[in-house]
Amino acid sequence: MPIYTSKDYAKDLVKENIFVINETQPFQWTSGLMMPFYCDQRAILSNIHLRDKVLQGLTHLVKKIPHYQDCALVGVVSAGVPWASMLATQLQLPLGYVRSQKKEHGKKNALEGGIPQSIPIILVEDLISTAKSIVQAYHLLKDENFTVTHGISLFSYGFKSSADALKNINLSVESLSTFRELNQELDRPIQLSLEQQLLFSSSIL
Repeated sequence: MPIYTSKDYAKDLVKENIFVINETQPFQWTSGLMMPFYCDQRAILSNIHLRDKVLQGLTHLVKKIPHYQDCALVGVVSAGVPWASMLATQLQLPLGYVRSQKKEHGKKNALEGGIPQSIPIILVEDLISTAKSIVQAYHLLKDENFTVTHGISLFSYGFKSSADALKNINLSVESLSTFRELNQELDRPIQLSLEQQLLFSSSIL
């Protein structure tokens, strides 16, 4: 079976209306940014055909990680959890998920799943915009004496702020596709203001 590539995923995001564009009425993101596009990857979960293709692409990303067989997959709450679950089943790896903050009851832990501290962790996220969620997950796990070696995500916007944030914690995160790849697949590239263009770490054209 051919490998499901970054270009394949970029095309499917547009074709399946997962990535939507509205240049006249921008979307407000969770981070507070106002942008003329929105990527709703949660909708993939009910699209069985696309979900299977994305799972194949993510499996390939995990298999590229050295000694992935010795790692556990940990989903970042909430959108990373279903993908971590499917990948862990596919690859027969230990599974867990990391909360957005430590519990205030019980063991007061952030990581759920009973993973031993001796097992390295690969974080699974659906989307990298500012990287706030995955960086927060990294610090929560580090505070509990876990070692996070890599991260994967379905899609990354390629913002300079996210690249800097991941570099600051020395975490390598590979995404199945990127905004730059997607923008090249459009019949007409998305029109961005100078302020919006400056968010990106490199040219998106």
